[in-house]
Amino acid sequence: MRFPGIGIGAPGPLNSNTGVVFSPPNLPGWIDVPLRSIFNERFNLPIFIENDANAAALGEFMFGAGRGSDEVVYVTISTGIGGGVVTGGRIIEGISGTAAELGHMTIDWRGPRCNCGNIGCWESISSGTAIARRAHELIAMGRGEGLLNFALAHQEPVADADTPTDVKRAQKNALHINARMVAQAAQAGIAEAREIISGAAEGIGVGLINIVHIFNPELIVLGAESFKWGSPCWHRPDGFLKNVR
Repeated sequence: MRFPGIGIGAPGPLNSNTGVVFSPPNLPGWIDVPLRSIFNERFNLPIFIENDANAAALGEFMFGAGRGSDEVVYVTISTGIGGGVVTGGRIIEGISGTAAELGHMTIDWRGPRCNCGNIGCWESISSGTAIARRAHELIAMGRGEGLLNFALAHQEPVADADTPTDVKRAQKNALHINARMVAQAAQAGIAEAREIISGAAEGIGVGLINIVHIFNPELIVLGAESFKWGSPCWHRPDGFLKNVR
């Protein structure tokens, strides 16, 4: 069986016409990667490159939650935040193919620096990366004792530690907290974890209301890995929906 071609959904920013991936904030070292050429040389088939969020938006529009709607905005919330806008059955790409980088619209111009270099991007406030970063910040400021203890209790055992104090010190030095763990801590009732998740949820609401005002869509589809984490703030989404209504 011979395939007619290969389609690739890659993190942006990228140019779908040239097949070049520019510099995705969450893929360090990917600078002007000629992804289409690389795959074309390997497989000798037509290669189609599209922003992964754009591809997901088109998929939802054609086959998923957006079927039957004319104007759809898709937002994905995971390690980063991405988005795609479908209008009249077509993806909005802009002059260089980098339109609708929704995760990098400014939500708080006094906010944290994003991996893209901008200040206060949506991604720097409400993504999985942002949630984990905020957890480490609270612990470093001495405000995250409950979250720290929760994380330490879920760490792998540390070898070559002689006393309980040594164990805790070694674990703290090797501590790795991700957004899933923060969400689990929030579900367990850890106050600072709930604070972090609530702040991220409020940021989601601000981003969504911006989308409503800018695009006036018929439908917004949320595709979020974070919704699987079990946080009560996600299961009771008033934290972000109150800003949209």
